[in-house]
Amino acid sequence: MAQIGLSKAVRDQLRPGDKKALLRWEMADVEVIPGWKARYVLQFPESELEQLDSVPLKAVRIPSAGAGRSLHVIVMTSGPDCTLPPGTNVAALLGRGNGGHVAVVVLETDFDPRTFDALKAGPETSLTGWSVPSVVTEREPFGWIVHRRYDEVRVSTEYSFLKRRPERKLALADFEGAVLPWAKKPPEADHRDAACAILVCSQRRRPKLYVDRRSRCNHEHLAGDAMDLVAAFDRNEIDRGWSTLRNGEYFTMIGMPEVLKAKGLNHWVRGPGRASRQRRE
Repeated sequence: MAQIGLSKAVRDQLRPGDKKALLRWEMADVEVIPGWKARYVLQFPESELEQLDSVPLKAVRIPSAGAGRSLHVIVMTSGPDCTLPPGTNVAALLGRGNGGHVAVVVLETDFDPRTFDALKAGPETSLTGWSVPSVVTEREPFGWIVHRRYDEVRVSTEYSFLKRRPERKLALADFEGAVLPWAKKPPEADHRDAACAILVCSQRRRPKLYVDRRSRCNHEHLAGDAMDLVAAFDRNEIDRGWSTLRNGEYFTMIGMPEVLKAKGLNHWVRGPGRASRQRRE
């Protein structure tokens, strides 16, 4: 098995319930060079590169591809007594316990810009620019398109989230209000880094739901839970889980139960609405 996940420095700061693996799959068993099997491919199009403020001293530096081209960084494994052909561009060679090796091989190729069409297909084929809500300093300017090539070997193509910022509307057909980006949430709404959504209600306007899509929360029941809270608000059943904004509107939070409890915010879990799903996703 293989997975795309978080570095240890980030994992150590996760909240209860945060996923440590963003994607997991069974590796293909494909031999691309006699004795060597391709396990994973990373593709870096030259058009998507960004200038970073700093680079770790231990980083392996690889020159970028030419304009309109990309680098394929191929992770391959071998058994004992296998060598790579002369002229192979090897960025790293690591020993394995069975006497074989893990080789990181770099290959420059032409790039097909139609690869980015996969961004329209949804999260099943792409990992959008993500961040970990519990890690304030975590900022990831890149996203990844995950697809299959080379007889089912997984390929991840990096794209600049800063340049593209793909917008996909979250499907919440059952929510009878406005679904808005997390970045536009009211600045005075203190979510204490624990909410998956902020619900704003008033007597004069339609309800508004600000959804944090970066948190990797399960939004399966979000629309139903939000409508339960809207109905409770309309009945004037306003408990201590609600607060007011400067304009007089009320807001409350919806979050994962284990996260709320870990933050000492149990009062966001109790209240009107479905007893089994109140303020939960």
